[in-house]
Amino acid sequence: MDNVVIGVDPAMTSNDSSDETGIIVAGMDAVGKAYVLDDLSMSAAPNVWAKRVVEAYHKYGARLAVIERNAGGELLDNLIKSIDGDIKVKSVYAHKSKIIRAEPIVLLYQTKMIFHARQFHKLEMQMATYEPKSKSPDRLDAMVWAMSELFHITGGKDGNVSPIVWKI
Repeated sequence: MDNVVIGVDPAMTSNDSSDETGIIVAGMDAVGKAYVLDDLSMSAAPNVWAKRVVEAYHKYGARLAVIERNAGGELLDNLIKSIDGDIKVKSVYAHKSKIIRAEPIVLLYQTKMIFHARQFHKLEMQMATYEPKSKSPDRLDAMVWAMSELFHITGGKDGNVSPIVWKI
């Protein structure tokens, strides 16, 4: 893969009723096809999932960890940097609904621009069954953040997703 990123949708707690922290490794090849390479999502305390992100960053030769920071703010960046100060972190904010953020990614799947390196049952189940106002789809959110980074899909100034910009 020419370009590998790790998408992270963090859970702020790790009790029995907590969401998992979504950790998805994704990469893009030389012809512009993207792949989900690994699903490392887990239910764990922040310092544990942060170590997993750092390990994946090095294992896959990632260029960036993309972390949603709505709930954790600057603490999340600092947590990752406290484990390894050399990791590049990009903070992203969820301004609009999950459905709106996922729409460009759905299009990319439909046009055969995104593939899975193998089966990821839990991620694929979230992709197939998520409905608005249901439990947060941690893996799905992390995958959307990773793919949005790979395809340079950004939120507009009002938080809406801008038109897809193909930088392949």
